[in-house]
Amino acid sequence: MNNDKITEYQINQVKEFVLRECIKVGDFILSSGQKSDYYIDCTPLVTHVMLRSALAKALNAMAMHSLSNKKTHPVISYLGMETRGIPFAMLAANHGGVMFGILRKKEKNHGIMRVIEHTDKFVNAVLFEDIITTGNTIKISLEKAKDRLRVYSIICIANRNDLKDIDGVPIYSMISDNELKGMIQYHKNVYPTQKININTVL
Repeated sequence: MNNDKITEYQINQVKEFVLRECIKVGDFILSSGQKSDYYIDCTPLVTHVMLRSALAKALNAMAMHSLSNKKTHPVISYLGMETRGIPFAMLAANHGGVMFGILRKKEKNHGIMRVIEHTDKFVNAVLFEDIITTGNTIKISLEKAKDRLRVYSIICIANRNDLKDIDGVPIYSMISDNELKGMIQYHKNVYPTQKININTVL
């Protein structure tokens, strides 16, 4: 089995897990403020011991693929978008043997007050997020960090509105738009009575 086939298998493992464990149908308010009839909880992806190895390899492969046609600085870091993107970037960085950092939503109000948590003064990076809805938080963070940061690509698990890029930075989603729609429809058909309201379980 060649590397491409191995990577495809690992990505499919993650997708199957998302379908089984991460999608909830009901009435939800997203972090963007939008209302939705489904919610994707990516927490099980990083807490499940048996899945983490496949997830790390799949995310690193996606990052490498996103850079394959780009001229980049020789040192690339993986940045996790605060807070949900952090474990995905860390897993991928550990597997790929690259530097890791954090892109914050806003400057800390104490200490060094950084937007980017990284040892380098200027960072060339792939950015990781769990779910992208509007991309507004990433857009604001990129603007705040523009003097210290160049992002070549954005890796996510799912892209709810099928955005192509954020301020010209291309988005690579593990789950395609059609796959996501199919997953949601599957849950609505198979579990029509198991709707939940997120406000009742928080």
